[in-house]
Amino acid sequence: MDYHYLRHLAKTGGGYIHPHGKAATEILIESLALGENQRILEIGCGTGATLVQIALRYNVQIDGIDLLPEMLKVVRRRVSLTGVSQNVRLHLVESGSPLPFENKSFDRVFAESVLGFQGAVSAALLIKEVYRVLKEGGLFVVNDAIWKAPTSSEIVTFINQSCLTDFGLRQASEQPWKLEDWLALMEDTGFTVISYDLLENYFSNGSLKNSKIISNKEMISNLLTRFYRLKAYWQPSLFAQWLRYRKLLIEHRNDGKFVESRLFVLKKLSNE
Repeated sequence: MDYHYLRHLAKTGGGYIHPHGKAATEILIESLALGENQRILEIGCGTGATLVQIALRYNVQIDGIDLLPEMLKVVRRRVSLTGVSQNVRLHLVESGSPLPFENKSFDRVFAESVLGFQGAVSAALLIKEVYRVLKEGGLFVVNDAIWKAPTSSEIVTFINQSCLTDFGLRQASEQPWKLEDWLALMEDTGFTVISYDLLENYFSNGSLKNSKIISNKEMISNLLTRFYRLKAYWQPSLFAQWLRYRKLLIEHRNDGKFVESRLFVLKKLSNE
């Protein structure tokens, strides 16, 4: 995967790049049950919107990792503008490589739209690595899209190949993994599954609840996102890319009928 669509989103400051956007992030943050002075890890921090949001609201240390230097460049700017540099550390990692942290380093780990489109080997490795770096009693919270039952392997292959061509990444997992497949992988790794709710269940009157009052510094983060998005109108090359991807997204709108958005909450219990 070359992630060319994600590279485009980095250039245009895309934040909350996952199903249901910022409202789903609010639910994920609540599910993390964050406490004072905890150490947190975000896998696939993107442009840093969620990472900064947590750093501003909680007295925690948070590490963010990502595969793309373009993403981390935006995160560094966001972190600097919002004044949370002392609480944030960023790391560039390679796909399929072990996480660059010691065993039992983190109280909480989370990911948004990262785990779902991995291949079987990389997904299993990533979950094992999260288990390794998570402290006993720690939580791993994942917001992601998975294949609905009974989507056939032929449909999965067709959609994924089309998405790889048009966006440089898959729609969801390489294999036709449904809910029970993901749960089996998580439990086989050693995690206890606390919950695996459909995000759609959080809807109220057609939208996810999102009544949080944001601070001035969170407004700065939001304004940075808008600034990057406006670049698409200022720069002809970015605007052309935006138009092309907008057309492709419309062409792929039916792909969403075959996936569902789940919020997994996993716990690492003591086994020693």
